[in-house]
Parts: sequence; C-alpha cells; structure tokens
Amino acid sequence: MAYLEVCHLQPATCFFVCILSVTCKGHVMPLRSMSTPKEPGTQNQPSPIAVVDLETTGLFPQRDRIVEIAVVTLDPADMNVLDEFDTMLNPERDIGARHIHGISPNMVVGAPTFGEIASTLAKRLHNAILVFHNSSFDLDFLNQEFMRAGGDFHPGNPLCTYRATHQKLTVACRDHNIRMENTHSALGDARATAALARKVLDISGAKNARVRIQTPYQAVHTLRRHGASINHLGRIVERARYPDTDELTRDYLAGLDYVLDDFVIDAVEQDILDELAKMLGLTPAQRREAHSAYFQSLVAAAQRDNVITIEEHRLLSKVHATLDLPTADLPAVDDGSEINMADLPAGTCICFSGEVFVDDVHIPRAQLEDRARDAGLMPVANVTKKRGGVLVTSPDSSSGKARNARKWGIPIVSPAQFLAQCCP
Repeated sequence: MAYLEVCHLQPATCFFVCILSVTCKGHVMPLRSMSTPKEPGTQNQPSPIAVVDLETTGLFPQRDRIVEIAVVTLDPADMNVLDEFDTMLNPERDIGARHIHGISPNMVVGAPTFGEIASTLAKRLHNAILVFHNSSFDLDFLNQEFMRAGGDFHPGNPLCTYRATHQKLTVACRDHNIRMENTHSALGDARATAALARKVLDISGAKNARVRIQTPYQAVHTLRRHGASINHLGRIVERARYPDTDELTRDYLAGLDYVLDDFVIDAVEQDILDELAKMLGLTPAQRREAHSAYFQSLVAAAQRDNVITIEEHRLLSKVHATLDLPTADLPAVDDGSEINMADLPAGTCICFSGEVFVDDVHIPRAQLEDRARDAGLMPVANVTKKRGGVLVTSPDSSSGKARNARKWGIPIVSPAQFLAQCCP
C-alpha cells in the first residue's frame, strides 16, 4: 500500500508544494519540506524539536568521524513526529567499531560524506531545540564535523534525556515502558530518544540552535539501512550528488531517490512519481532528461575510485533498466587486476587493514599474519608504492591504506579471498 499526501500552500508572495509523506515498501518516508520551508521559530511560530542520534567510528571527535546520523523532528505542541531524516555516512577513514554500530565498509561505500549532507542537516537543526541522549558526546562530534565542512554550529541550550534519567538509553526506555527497535542504529536510537523525551523532558526555556553552512543547499543522495536487507546488493549504491538543476527538478529527484531505494519502481510508486511530476509541472521530456542526468551522476560516483566492480555494474544495470534509459551507456566492469593469492611468489609483502570479519566471525590480525607467513608471504604494517605487494581488506574500505593502494595500483583482496586461496 502506498499513498502520496500533498498539501498546496499559497502564501502572499509565492507558491510552493510540501509533500507530507510517502508510504511505500512498508514504511513511512516523510518528505515534509522537500521545497524550501518557512524558517522555524519566527513570526511567533514555535520552534520544532530536533532529536539527534549519531553512530561514530570511535570516541574521539578530533580523529573519529560520524558514520550514521538521524534526526527525528517533533511538533513542540504535541511532540508528534513531523519528519525523519537518516543516512549512513562515508567517514573517509576506517569504519571503526563495527561490533558496536554494525556498519561494515561495503555498507558506506555509496553513502554521502558529512560535507555533502551538511547543508541539508543545517536546515533541519537551525532554529530547532536540540535533544540528545548523551548530549556532550554527540555535540562534540557535530561541532567537529561542521567545522570540517566550513560551517558554524551553535547548539543553543540542548536537552538531554541521559541527564534526565541518569541511565543508558536501553535501561531508560525499559524503565519507561518504551519499546526499542534497531538499537545502535541512528534512526532506531533517535526514535527511542524521541519517545523518552515525551516522558521526561520539559522543553520550556530551551534555547534554539544556530547552524550556518557556507555551501548552498543542494539535495544529495542518502543511504539508509533497513534491518534485514543490511547485507544485500542495495548497500552498494553510489555516493552521488544530484545533477545541477532547478529546484522543482531536485524535488522530483528526491522523490525518485526514495522509490528507487530498493532499485525497483512498482506500479503504485510509478503512480506516485507521475503525480509528483504533474504537480511540479515537469514535462515527459524533462523527466527523461532528469532520469538520464540522475543515472549519469550514479555512474560518476561509482567511478570515483576508478573501479567499477561486478556488483556495482549489476546495480547500475538494474537502475538503468528500471529507468528505461536505452541511450545511456553502461560502464564496463573494471575491478582491477585479477589475482590468485596461491600464485604469489614467496616473500611478497602483504598488509592487513581494519577489523576482519568472515561470516560475521572476527579473525584477529595476528592469526591472519601467521597464516600469511605459513603461505610464504611477508606481513608488513603499511603499503608503499616502492614495496608493492597486496592489501587485504574490504574492497569497499575507505581507510588510508586502501586509498593509497588504489592510487599506487596495489591489488586489494578481501579477507574471504585471502583465506580461501592461501589457507584452504
């Protein structure tokens, strides 16, 4: 079942369309304010409440990064949910504590960076009352990320459910009979914090946040995780900016982004897109042009590391077919040098990067290095252009070692391939 709820607003000087929500594929995807919304907290309008949760690569904001973020916006009048936003982020470094947040490198290879969603996030936080569970931790990370993105982040007087309950989130929710789902995901924890805030926080006297970013607002591709599909091909989506275009077309692309989240547009979703295009005044030719530009932006993002893997090619082919783009050229598969670990000469340098999981079982690096020595290879701490060799890590890793290996043409093999070929 899917529906599109549309509200047409006609202020004195402008006309804009606000899509309230799309329900498709079994979950509600609020799209409130896809067009430019009114500034909250002005003209006696109460400020919205923005409940924020983060998942990070570690504990230190100066060197660790946000790997997932969610914002649940509440109506201050009744604390009901107005809007939800969540995305995984490419941390541009090693993924960190996978055993805590459950995010692996291949899950964020297609995610935007914080800098790419900074203006979108700023619009949601500016003039809002911020709510966190453990505000000091999350605020330090947000401040660092906005600084890296060239923005100014002033949180005002944020509220904290941890300070109100003195308990970690799972315990506080249990004490207040709040059911938690998808713990240690940003959206799951933000929803739980929002439910907890309704019971334990007094928002009177709270001071609004002030968030400014220099880059102009532009919708970007987001990447959300969906429970059971966490390891499916849908994780390998492109980190793609929407093409430069007018605001109405960007609104259409945002709707397209949602219905393409599983790379299938069913009949009901097609009706939604048709209605959206009609509402925005887009002609069939403009839609075809938007589809083509959207697809090419995905291709460009997939080619950002000069590699098109077999999985990426399958994904692009699926989107290409779904959008019915006969004139668009699919890039050829180019996943680097084929390598058989068993054929490597004795003494070849081999470097291991990041935590290694095979079938969700953690394998200590020391154990991997012992197996490499048994196979006649020489474990080293770092990859270098002069030394060459092989890097063993997730092919989707964004760690410094992986970036250098790609730059220098050093083969990257997965831990599973290493174990299968070197340690049968």
